[in-house]
Formats: sequence, C-alpha cells, structure tokens
Amino acid sequence: MIFMKKVIFAGITFVLSGQFAMAAENSVESLQNFSKHVMSAEGSFSQIVTDKNGKEIDNSEGTFVFSRPGKFIWKYEKPFPQYMICNGKELWIWDKDLNQVTIKKAREAIPESPASILFGNGNLKDSWNVKDLGVKDGLSVVGLSPKNENLNFSKISIGFKGKVPAYLEFVGSLSETSKIQLKDVSYENKFPVKMFNFEIPKGADVVKLD
Repeated sequence: MIFMKKVIFAGITFVLSGQFAMAAENSVESLQNFSKHVMSAEGSFSQIVTDKNGKEIDNSEGTFVFSRPGKFIWKYEKPFPQYMICNGKELWIWDKDLNQVTIKKAREAIPESPASILFGNGNLKDSWNVKDLGVKDGLSVVGLSPKNENLNFSKISIGFKGKVPAYLEFVGSLSETSKIQLKDVSYENKFPVKMFNFEIPKGADVVKLD
C-alpha cells in the first residue's frame, strides 16, 4: 500500500475544509472560494481504498496541516506511519517502518495534481475541467477531471456540506477508488514556517528524484 498512498497523494493529497467570507451559489463557486481565500487549516482524516471491483484494499487514518502557498504536512498514522512534508520548495516522503525518505522538488510534485487545489494559488480551470454534479447524500458535489491525461487518476469528486468540503473521492487510472472523510478541522491557524521542514532521520535510506 506504500505505492498506492503515494499515488493517492500525487492524485490527493487531497482538498480540506474551510470557512468562506463570501456566499457561494453552487459547489463550483465554493471550491473556487476555498482555493483562493482559505489560507491554512489542520485536522484529521480517514481513508478507504477499494479496487475496481469494490473490494477494500486499504484503510488508514491520519492528520494534516497546510499553509498557503505550498506548505503542508500530511501524515498517515494508522496502520503504518508514512509522512509527507513540504516547505514549498521540497517535498519529503518518509516511510517510518522502512526508514526511507524520498525527496522531490515541490514544483514538480504539486502542479496539475489535486495538491494544486489545496496548496496552490492559480486558476483551477487552467488545469482542471470543473463541473457542478448536484446534490448526493446531502452534499453538494463538484467534479474535477485533469486536462492532462497522463496523470495517475481520472477524476475527483468533492462533497460540500454548506460551504465546507467534507468528503473527497479520487478515481485512479486503474479504476481504484480512494474515499476520504475529513474530521475535526480548524481554519486560519498560524503555523511557524520551520514546522514544514523535515530533518532526515539518522540512518535513513534517501532517494532523491530530480
């Protein structure tokens, strides 16, 4: 499941909850307002991954922190710890059990991925086809599909409860599906810049991708 989680992040890291100062008429406007106006948040999440036949292949929990532009911490805590930390310039992915650290340039890891929705400041419609999908299970749902067809996922759905996104669903290129529930989210917190730097553990195997 290590590879799957990396794909989900590259195909995620995922959109987080926020409160908006302006009213939104539909889920598309709520998402646009979130990406432009919510500058930081923290909370926890649960995630279930199923294969193309609907069989559960992974179940995990964790926490997150983000601060625009480009700084975040995404931690899988259970069942196996894996941390993803970005300071806006570099992204570290640490598998605690293997004590292995993968390092990437943030500019290559974030653009044209769902992380750009969460951490970026650009126009969503530059990289995404965005559509209001109406109401499902009491949530107002927005759908996104990447304009770049060479990514590891085919579509994203984000469910808003009022003005707050509370549910995410990612469909991968092999029809695997990741469903993420957001919990205990707080907004517009102040985070020190240094918390988004990662100190490589002693003895760790380091893989640097240029």
